[in-house]
Amino acid sequence: MVNFEINVYAGDPDGKKSRIGALPGDDYFEEPQTQYERMRTLRIIVVRPNGEIEHNEYLYRSIPEAGLGEYHNIRLKVAGGETKQVYVFANEASMFTDGAGSPAYDFNKLTIGSTFPTDEINSLKLSCGAGEPLIDNTGSDKHYLPMTESYSIDIRTPQADGTDLYQSANLFITRATVKFGFFITPVAAPVEPYTIEEFEIQSLGNCEYLLPIDAEYVPAKYPVYFADRYITKYTVPEGSVNKPYSFKPNITVTPETTVGSTIPYAPALYFPETKLASDSKFYIRMRLSGDREYSGMVPLPNLPSLPRNTYVKINIALGLADVDFTVDIMPYAAVPLNPQFGFDELLPRPPVNPGEVPPWVEFP
Repeated sequence: MVNFEINVYAGDPDGKKSRIGALPGDDYFEEPQTQYERMRTLRIIVVRPNGEIEHNEYLYRSIPEAGLGEYHNIRLKVAGGETKQVYVFANEASMFTDGAGSPAYDFNKLTIGSTFPTDEINSLKLSCGAGEPLIDNTGSDKHYLPMTESYSIDIRTPQADGTDLYQSANLFITRATVKFGFFITPVAAPVEPYTIEEFEIQSLGNCEYLLPIDAEYVPAKYPVYFADRYITKYTVPEGSVNKPYSFKPNITVTPETTVGSTIPYAPALYFPETKLASDSKFYIRMRLSGDREYSGMVPLPNLPSLPRNTYVKINIALGLADVDFTVDIMPYAAVPLNPQFGFDELLPRPPVNPGEVPPWVEFP
Protein backbone atom coordinates (compact mmCIF):
# COMPACT_ATOMS: atom_id res chain seq x y z
CA MET A 1 0.00 0.00 0.00
CA VAL A 2 1.03 3.58 -0.70
CA ASN A 3 0.36 6.68 1.38
CA PHE A 4 -1.04 8.92 -1.34
CA GLU A 5 -1.41 12.66 -0.68
CA ILE A 6 -3.57 14.84 -2.92
CA ASN A 7 -3.45 18.63 -3.02
CA VAL A 8 -6.04 20.58 -5.03
CA TYR A 9 -5.59 24.03 -6.57
CA ALA A 10 -8.52 26.17 -7.75
CA GLY A 11 -6.62 29.26 -8.81
CA ASP A 12 -7.11 32.66 -7.23
CA PRO A 13 -10.47 34.31 -8.00
CA ASP A 14 -9.21 37.63 -6.61
CA GLY A 15 -6.42 37.73 -9.18
CA LYS A 16 -3.94 38.88 -6.55
CA LYS A 17 -1.44 36.10 -7.14
CA SER A 18 -1.92 34.71 -10.59
CA ARG A 19 -3.29 37.19 -13.12
CA ILE A 20 -0.76 38.70 -15.46
CA GLY A 21 -1.34 42.00 -17.22
CA ALA A 22 -4.18 42.97 -14.89
CA LEU A 23 -6.12 46.06 -15.86
CA PRO A 24 -7.56 48.88 -13.76
CA GLY A 25 -10.67 47.72 -11.99
CA ASP A 26 -9.28 44.26 -11.25
CA ASP A 27 -10.19 44.78 -7.60
CA TYR A 28 -13.92 45.13 -8.34
CA PHE A 29 -14.80 41.80 -6.65
CA GLU A 30 -16.78 42.13 -3.46
CA GLU A 31 -16.18 39.61 -0.71
CA PRO A 32 -19.59 37.86 -0.90
CA GLN A 33 -19.04 37.43 -4.62
CA THR A 34 -15.48 36.25 -4.24
CA GLN A 35 -16.24 33.44 -1.81
CA TYR A 36 -18.64 31.76 -4.23
CA GLU A 37 -15.85 31.42 -6.77
CA ARG A 38 -13.85 29.27 -4.34
CA MET A 39 -14.12 25.68 -3.11
CA ARG A 40 -16.68 25.24 -0.35
CA THR A 41 -17.00 21.43 -0.58
CA LEU A 42 -14.65 18.96 -2.20
CA ARG A 43 -15.03 15.33 -3.27
CA ILE A 44 -12.20 13.00 -4.31
CA ILE A 45 -13.02 9.69 -5.99
CA VAL A 46 -10.19 7.23 -6.71
CA VAL A 47 -10.86 4.40 -9.18
CA ARG A 48 -8.63 1.37 -9.75
CA PRO A 49 -7.81 0.06 -13.26
CA ASN A 50 -10.53 -2.61 -12.98
CA GLY A 51 -13.16 0.08 -12.32
CA GLU A 52 -13.40 -0.55 -8.59
CA ILE A 53 -13.97 2.52 -6.42
CA GLU A 54 -11.07 2.67 -3.98
CA HIS A 55 -12.03 5.91 -2.22
CA ASN A 56 -14.93 8.36 -2.22
CA GLU A 57 -14.00 11.17 0.16
CA TYR A 58 -16.33 14.13 0.76
CA LEU A 59 -14.75 17.11 2.50
CA TYR A 60 -16.70 20.06 3.84
CA ARG A 61 -16.23 20.40 7.63
CA SER A 62 -12.64 21.55 7.20
CA ILE A 63 -13.50 24.16 4.55
CA PRO A 64 -14.61 27.59 5.81
CA GLU A 65 -17.72 29.32 4.51
CA ALA A 66 -15.45 31.86 2.81
CA GLY A 67 -14.13 29.03 0.64
CA LEU A 68 -10.60 28.02 -0.30
CA GLY A 69 -8.43 28.52 -3.36
CA GLU A 70 -6.28 25.54 -2.38
CA TYR A 71 -6.83 22.40 -0.28
CA HIS A 72 -3.82 20.44 0.95
CA ASN A 73 -2.98 17.12 2.60
CA ILE A 74 -5.81 14.79 1.54
CA ARG A 75 -4.20 11.52 2.67
CA LEU A 76 -5.41 8.20 1.28
CA LYS A 77 -4.01 4.65 1.40
CA VAL A 78 -4.08 3.14 -2.07
CA ALA A 79 -2.73 0.03 -3.79
CA GLY A 80 0.63 0.62 -5.49
CA GLY A 81 1.68 -0.35 -8.98
CA GLU A 82 -1.51 0.91 -10.64
CA THR A 83 -2.72 3.77 -12.78
CA LYS A 84 -5.64 5.35 -10.92
CA GLN A 85 -8.40 7.52 -12.30
CA VAL A 86 -8.87 10.39 -9.86
CA TYR A 87 -12.02 12.51 -10.04
CA VAL A 88 -12.23 15.89 -8.31
CA PHE A 89 -15.56 17.65 -7.74
CA ALA A 90 -16.04 20.91 -5.83
CA ASN A 91 -19.33 22.56 -4.86
CA GLU A 92 -21.44 19.67 -6.14
CA ALA A 93 -24.63 21.16 -4.66
CA SER A 94 -24.44 23.75 -7.47
CA MET A 95 -24.18 21.20 -10.28
CA PHE A 96 -27.60 21.75 -11.81
CA THR A 97 -29.19 19.87 -14.67
CA ASP A 98 -31.97 22.43 -15.23
CA GLY A 99 -30.87 25.81 -13.98
CA ALA A 100 -31.02 26.30 -10.22
CA GLY A 101 -33.06 23.12 -9.78
CA SER A 102 -32.16 19.45 -9.78
CA PRO A 103 -28.62 18.34 -8.85
CA ALA A 104 -26.73 16.57 -11.60
CA TYR A 105 -25.86 13.47 -9.59
CA ASP A 106 -25.84 11.88 -6.12
CA PHE A 107 -22.17 11.03 -5.66
CA ASN A 108 -22.84 9.53 -2.22
CA LYS A 109 -24.25 6.42 -3.86
CA LEU A 110 -20.82 5.55 -5.26
CA THR A 111 -19.72 3.14 -2.53
CA ILE A 112 -16.21 1.81 -1.98
CA GLY A 113 -15.74 -1.52 -3.74
CA SER A 114 -18.49 -0.90 -6.28
CA THR A 115 -17.88 -0.28 -9.98
CA PHE A 116 -17.46 3.33 -11.04
CA PRO A 117 -19.99 4.27 -13.79
CA THR A 118 -17.45 5.93 -16.09
CA ASP A 119 -19.70 6.40 -19.11
CA GLU A 120 -22.53 7.76 -16.99
CA ILE A 121 -20.31 10.29 -15.20
CA ASN A 122 -18.66 11.42 -18.44
CA SER A 123 -22.09 12.05 -20.00
CA LEU A 124 -23.46 14.13 -17.09
CA LYS A 125 -24.47 17.64 -18.15
CA LEU A 126 -25.00 21.02 -16.54
CA SER A 127 -27.77 23.01 -18.18
CA CYS A 128 -29.85 26.16 -17.92
CA GLY A 129 -32.56 27.88 -19.91
CA ALA A 130 -31.46 29.16 -23.32
CA GLY A 131 -30.41 32.78 -22.99
CA GLU A 132 -30.07 32.48 -19.20
CA PRO A 133 -27.08 32.13 -16.83
CA LEU A 134 -26.20 28.79 -15.30
CA ILE A 135 -25.56 30.48 -11.93
CA ASP A 136 -27.14 33.80 -10.95
CA ASN A 137 -25.61 35.18 -7.77
CA THR A 138 -26.97 38.70 -8.18
CA GLY A 139 -29.81 38.11 -5.72
CA SER A 140 -30.03 36.75 -2.20
CA ASP A 141 -29.86 33.11 -3.31
CA LYS A 142 -26.15 32.30 -3.70
CA HIS A 143 -24.41 29.25 -5.16
CA TYR A 144 -20.74 28.27 -5.10
CA LEU A 145 -19.44 27.70 -8.61
CA PRO A 146 -19.24 24.06 -9.72
CA MET A 147 -15.68 22.86 -10.40
CA THR A 148 -14.52 19.53 -11.81
CA GLU A 149 -11.56 17.61 -13.24
CA SER A 150 -10.37 14.03 -13.75
CA TYR A 151 -6.86 12.60 -13.97
CA SER A 152 -4.93 9.44 -14.75
CA ILE A 153 -2.30 9.13 -12.02
CA ASP A 154 0.43 6.49 -11.94
CA ILE A 155 1.04 5.13 -8.44
CA ARG A 156 4.42 3.46 -8.25
CA THR A 157 5.05 0.21 -6.36
CA PRO A 158 6.74 0.93 -3.02
CA GLN A 159 10.18 -0.63 -2.59
CA ALA A 160 11.49 -2.68 0.32
CA ASP A 161 13.72 0.19 1.44
CA GLY A 162 10.68 2.47 1.78
CA THR A 163 11.15 4.28 -1.52
CA ASP A 164 7.82 5.42 -3.00
CA LEU A 165 5.96 4.56 0.17
CA TYR A 166 4.79 8.17 0.17
CA GLN A 167 3.58 9.72 -3.08
CA SER A 168 1.65 12.86 -3.90
CA ALA A 169 -0.12 14.74 -6.70
CA ASN A 170 -0.83 18.46 -7.06
CA LEU A 171 -4.07 18.66 -9.03
CA PHE A 172 -5.84 21.71 -10.43
CA ILE A 173 -9.61 21.95 -10.60
CA THR A 174 -11.53 23.82 -13.30
CA ARG A 175 -14.53 26.11 -12.83
CA ALA A 176 -17.35 24.95 -15.08
CA THR A 177 -18.47 28.49 -15.87
CA VAL A 178 -17.80 31.59 -17.97
CA LYS A 179 -18.02 35.11 -16.54
CA PHE A 180 -18.13 38.52 -18.25
CA GLY A 181 -16.82 41.82 -16.96
CA PHE A 182 -17.17 45.18 -18.68
CA PHE A 183 -14.63 47.88 -17.83
CA ILE A 184 -15.68 51.28 -19.16
CA THR A 185 -13.10 54.09 -19.35
CA PRO A 186 -14.14 57.54 -20.59
CA VAL A 187 -11.10 58.98 -22.35
CA ALA A 188 -12.82 62.33 -23.01
CA ALA A 189 -15.64 64.11 -21.22
CA PRO A 190 -18.93 64.19 -23.16
CA VAL A 191 -20.76 67.42 -23.81
CA GLU A 192 -24.12 65.89 -22.87
CA PRO A 193 -24.81 63.00 -20.46
CA TYR A 194 -25.52 59.61 -21.96
CA THR A 195 -26.37 56.23 -20.44
CA ILE A 196 -24.97 52.82 -21.29
CA GLU A 197 -28.16 50.81 -21.07
CA GLU A 198 -27.24 47.43 -22.48
CA PHE A 199 -24.45 45.07 -23.44
CA GLU A 200 -25.67 42.04 -25.34
CA ILE A 201 -23.42 39.04 -25.92
CA GLN A 202 -24.59 36.91 -28.80
CA SER A 203 -24.74 33.13 -28.77
CA LEU A 204 -24.23 31.92 -25.22
CA GLY A 205 -24.81 28.21 -24.69
CA ASN A 206 -27.30 26.48 -22.43
CA CYS A 207 -25.60 23.13 -21.86
CA GLU A 208 -22.16 21.71 -21.08
CA TYR A 209 -20.67 18.49 -19.79
CA LEU A 210 -20.04 18.28 -16.07
CA LEU A 211 -16.44 17.23 -16.67
CA PRO A 212 -14.25 18.83 -19.36
CA ILE A 213 -14.56 16.51 -22.36
CA ASP A 214 -11.82 16.26 -25.02
CA ALA A 215 -10.18 19.25 -23.38
CA GLU A 216 -6.72 20.50 -24.31
CA TYR A 217 -4.87 22.83 -21.96
CA VAL A 218 -2.17 25.47 -22.02
CA PRO A 219 0.08 24.65 -20.21
CA ALA A 220 -0.54 20.95 -20.86
CA LYS A 221 -2.54 19.00 -18.28
CA TYR A 222 0.31 16.55 -17.65
CA PRO A 223 2.59 16.45 -15.79
CA VAL A 224 0.24 17.54 -13.02
CA TYR A 225 1.30 20.55 -10.96
CA PHE A 226 -0.21 23.71 -9.55
CA ALA A 227 -0.62 26.21 -12.39
CA ASP A 228 -3.34 28.24 -14.04
CA ARG A 229 -4.39 26.68 -17.32
CA TYR A 230 -6.42 27.84 -20.29
CA ILE A 231 -8.61 25.39 -22.21
CA THR A 232 -8.10 25.69 -25.97
CA LYS A 233 -10.24 22.79 -27.26
CA TYR A 234 -13.29 21.07 -25.81
CA THR A 235 -16.55 19.32 -26.69
CA VAL A 236 -20.06 20.48 -25.83
CA PRO A 237 -23.15 18.24 -25.80
CA GLU A 238 -24.95 17.66 -29.06
CA GLY A 239 -28.15 19.66 -29.27
CA SER A 240 -27.03 22.52 -27.03
CA VAL A 241 -28.77 25.80 -27.90
CA ASN A 242 -27.02 29.19 -28.22
CA LYS A 243 -28.92 32.41 -27.55
CA PRO A 244 -27.99 36.01 -26.70
CA TYR A 245 -27.93 37.41 -23.19
CA SER A 246 -28.41 41.09 -22.33
CA PHE A 247 -26.61 42.78 -19.46
CA LYS A 248 -28.28 45.93 -18.12
CA PRO A 249 -25.57 48.14 -16.59
CA ASN A 250 -27.45 51.50 -16.57
CA ILE A 251 -24.19 53.45 -16.27
CA THR A 252 -24.46 57.18 -16.89
CA VAL A 253 -21.47 59.15 -18.18
CA THR A 254 -21.67 62.90 -17.65
CA PRO A 255 -19.43 65.89 -18.38
CA GLU A 256 -18.37 65.65 -14.73
CA THR A 257 -17.21 62.02 -15.03
CA THR A 258 -13.49 61.74 -14.29
CA VAL A 259 -11.67 61.18 -17.57
CA GLY A 260 -9.40 58.12 -17.44
CA SER A 261 -11.14 56.48 -14.49
CA THR A 262 -12.43 52.95 -15.02
CA ILE A 263 -16.04 52.08 -14.26
CA PRO A 264 -16.28 48.33 -13.62
CA TYR A 265 -19.45 46.40 -14.32
CA ALA A 266 -19.16 42.67 -13.63
CA PRO A 267 -22.38 41.16 -12.29
CA ALA A 268 -22.21 37.79 -10.58
CA LEU A 269 -23.63 35.91 -13.57
CA TYR A 270 -22.02 32.68 -14.75
CA PHE A 271 -22.68 30.91 -18.04
CA PRO A 272 -21.89 27.47 -19.51
CA GLU A 273 -18.97 27.10 -21.87
CA THR A 274 -20.09 27.73 -25.43
CA LYS A 275 -19.01 26.62 -28.87
CA LEU A 276 -19.99 28.20 -32.18
CA ALA A 277 -20.06 26.82 -35.70
CA SER A 278 -16.68 27.07 -37.38
CA ASP A 279 -17.72 30.04 -39.53
CA SER A 280 -19.44 31.98 -36.74
CA LYS A 281 -18.24 34.78 -34.46
CA PHE A 282 -19.21 36.11 -31.08
CA TYR A 283 -20.77 39.57 -31.21
CA ILE A 284 -21.31 42.33 -28.69
CA ARG A 285 -24.08 44.89 -29.02
CA MET A 286 -23.95 48.15 -27.05
CA ARG A 287 -26.96 50.39 -26.62
CA LEU A 288 -26.64 54.03 -25.58
CA SER A 289 -29.35 56.49 -24.73
CA GLY A 290 -29.44 60.16 -23.84
CA ASP A 291 -29.85 63.19 -26.05
CA ARG A 292 -29.58 60.75 -28.95
CA GLU A 293 -29.85 56.97 -29.03
CA TYR A 294 -27.60 54.40 -30.63
CA SER A 295 -27.60 50.62 -30.86
CA GLY A 296 -24.73 48.93 -32.67
CA MET A 297 -23.16 45.48 -32.90
CA VAL A 298 -19.59 44.43 -33.68
CA PRO A 299 -17.83 41.04 -33.85
CA LEU A 300 -15.33 39.90 -31.25
CA PRO A 301 -12.73 38.34 -33.55
CA ASN A 302 -10.34 37.55 -30.71
CA LEU A 303 -13.01 35.56 -28.87
CA PRO A 304 -13.15 32.39 -30.98
CA SER A 305 -14.63 30.23 -28.21
CA LEU A 306 -15.84 30.33 -24.63
CA PRO A 307 -14.25 27.49 -22.67
CA ARG A 308 -15.09 26.94 -19.03
CA ASN A 309 -12.96 28.61 -16.38
CA THR A 310 -12.87 31.76 -18.49
CA TYR A 311 -13.29 35.32 -17.30
CA VAL A 312 -13.93 37.55 -20.33
CA LYS A 313 -12.88 41.12 -19.59
CA ILE A 314 -14.25 43.52 -22.19
CA ASN A 315 -12.49 46.87 -21.90
CA ILE A 316 -14.32 49.81 -23.45
CA ALA A 317 -12.63 53.16 -24.09
CA LEU A 318 -15.29 55.82 -24.64
CA GLY A 319 -13.98 58.73 -26.67
CA LEU A 320 -15.70 61.64 -28.32
CA ALA A 321 -15.46 60.14 -31.78
CA ASP A 322 -15.13 56.41 -31.30
CA VAL A 323 -15.39 53.42 -29.02
CA ASP A 324 -12.46 51.03 -28.83
CA PHE A 325 -12.70 47.57 -27.36
CA THR A 326 -10.03 45.28 -25.98
CA VAL A 327 -10.93 41.79 -24.84
CA ASP A 328 -8.89 39.98 -22.20
CA ILE A 329 -9.61 36.26 -21.92
CA MET A 330 -8.70 35.52 -18.32
CA PRO A 331 -8.78 31.89 -17.21
CA TYR A 332 -8.85 33.13 -13.61
CA ALA A 333 -5.18 33.36 -14.27
CA ALA A 334 -2.46 34.08 -16.70
CA VAL A 335 -3.25 33.93 -20.42
CA PRO A 336 -4.58 37.31 -21.64
CA LEU A 337 -5.37 37.81 -25.33
CA ASN A 338 -5.32 41.46 -26.35
CA PRO A 339 -6.11 42.25 -30.03
CA GLN A 340 -7.94 45.54 -30.62
CA PHE A 341 -10.89 46.51 -32.75
CA GLY A 342 -13.37 49.35 -32.79
CA PHE A 343 -15.90 51.39 -34.68
CA ASP A 344 -16.49 55.10 -35.18
CA GLU A 345 -19.22 57.64 -34.51
CA LEU A 346 -20.82 56.02 -31.49
CA LEU A 347 -20.34 59.10 -29.36
CA PRO A 348 -20.32 62.86 -30.05
CA ARG A 349 -17.65 63.72 -32.60
CA PRO A 350 -15.40 66.79 -32.55
CA PRO A 351 -16.64 69.86 -34.48
CA VAL A 352 -16.31 69.55 -38.25
CA ASN A 353 -16.74 73.18 -39.30
CA PRO A 354 -15.12 76.28 -37.77
CA GLY A 355 -17.41 77.91 -35.25
CA GLU A 356 -19.63 74.81 -34.91
CA VAL A 357 -21.03 74.53 -31.39
CA PRO A 358 -22.17 71.57 -29.29
CA PRO A 359 -23.78 69.12 -29.22
CA TRP A 360 -22.16 68.00 -32.57
CA VAL A 361 -23.93 64.66 -32.17
CA GLU A 362 -24.17 62.42 -35.23
CA PHE A 363 -25.00 58.75 -35.23
CA PRO A 364 -24.95 56.44 -38.24
